[in-house]
Amino acid sequence: MRLASFTQKAFAVGYDGCPLAPETSGCRALHGFVCTVAAIVLLSAPAMAANGPTDWNPVSTNAIAAWSRERSAPSFVLTDKAAGKVVFLAEATGLGVGDIAEFVVCGPLSDRAYESMFMSLAKPEDITAAVESLGVPRGVPIDDNLARFWPEGERLEVSIRPLGGSDIAQSEFLKDSQRPEDGVLGRGAVYTGGEHAADGSLVAATNIPCAVFATYNHAPSALQLSSALDQSSAYGRFLVAREFKAGDLVEFSLRRVDPGRVREMVCEVSPSGCRVKDGKGATLKGGAFTEAAEFIRAESKSGADIYLRLSFSPDTPVAFARACAGLFSGFDGKVAKLNGFEKGQYFAKAFLPDASWRNRKQRIAQPFEVYPTGNGAGKFVFVEEYWDKNSESIDPELRPHEHEYKSGEELLRLVSETGRQGEKMFTAFVFLPSGSTLAPAFEALEALRPRIACFYVFDGIEPQPAENPADKPVERPAEPAAPESK
Repeated sequence: MRLASFTQKAFAVGYDGCPLAPETSGCRALHGFVCTVAAIVLLSAPAMAANGPTDWNPVSTNAIAAWSRERSAPSFVLTDKAAGKVVFLAEATGLGVGDIAEFVVCGPLSDRAYESMFMSLAKPEDITAAVESLGVPRGVPIDDNLARFWPEGERLEVSIRPLGGSDIAQSEFLKDSQRPEDGVLGRGAVYTGGEHAADGSLVAATNIPCAVFATYNHAPSALQLSSALDQSSAYGRFLVAREFKAGDLVEFSLRRVDPGRVREMVCEVSPSGCRVKDGKGATLKGGAFTEAAEFIRAESKSGADIYLRLSFSPDTPVAFARACAGLFSGFDGKVAKLNGFEKGQYFAKAFLPDASWRNRKQRIAQPFEVYPTGNGAGKFVFVEEYWDKNSESIDPELRPHEHEYKSGEELLRLVSETGRQGEKMFTAFVFLPSGSTLAPAFEALEALRPRIACFYVFDGIEPQPAENPADKPVERPAEPAAPESK
């Protein structure tokens, strides 16, 4: 992830890609993440020392030149608009069966042949241009800072054909070693088009690893597996299932099979009801919460690939927002994909913080604490971690520093004055009194969004107890009880 710090990443595990459900212990998940990263470093270091990054020099140069000449394809890409298919030439790197494949294929400038099954002779930008010439719209890459944890875009069927051989499906040359029951390898690849720079150029064209198709959610990669696959949790999951000798040439085929399935939706929630809108703002369904949820479920059953964002009105009670977020969290990855947030809104899972995070001693780090009271005012708490060199404790002493603020500008200034520890923190916990509406939380969000990437909203202002009744696991009802109108 491209978050600004390790601790930011750790707390984001709570809601990116669903590795941490609302009822799961946050500390167990966060400590598991730390152990996973440590294991990756220890286990991968020897292999990287022997087979580290290096430029790839094509092996089968005569056959490569012949392929290009015979097909009049100097860019090593062929487009068949009648068949809705793009074909490009790639060369095997020699990874063996059971080897970890972080990439299916990388571009010719990549130095990652030691962890990619194939190296493309075609440039990434030529491949994306060919795909889009078929009418495939450019999708949306993942962006952790925008809570976009699912690659968004049209799915393409992926297969390879050794020269002189027959087609091999994606699920036959790759193996899911951890969760084969998910069937992700049978769902082709999502075409996001890859991350683009400010000047409009494709990042993967020049930036290592120059990925064309990564097996984890890598924003610059034009092709992604159809799942939320953070790099640390996906490492080692996808293995080589069909061995090719270094220099073996294959034709990659990307075929458009089911256009028009991608649907962006926004569910606007207020105490008086819900409205489901499309990505352009047109109302698709209005009515009670039940009707909105059933509409989204029905659209999914009809074949729509739904990317969903929630939007709450400021007068929505925090408990009601939490219940709605809990229900849609149950949809995530099954009925729809919770992906991103509307302007001025929180990501849906921000309303589902882990109960243990109320206890400062159980946190892996100390996010900023904000207690908004309305009209731009509230209390800000910076919990300093003080390490006593003479202490035998493995944990720091926690020293809370409380400050009142009267405006959003003052709140942002207080954050900027937290020193070196604060500079590394990009997560904030927002505590609202039980029974409060979301209006004060939106004031805090507006003030801190330029500085903070990850937010959690707590129902109840007491930070210290290990358990708070408001944070007990959310039972996902068919319809959260609408708040009484006042």
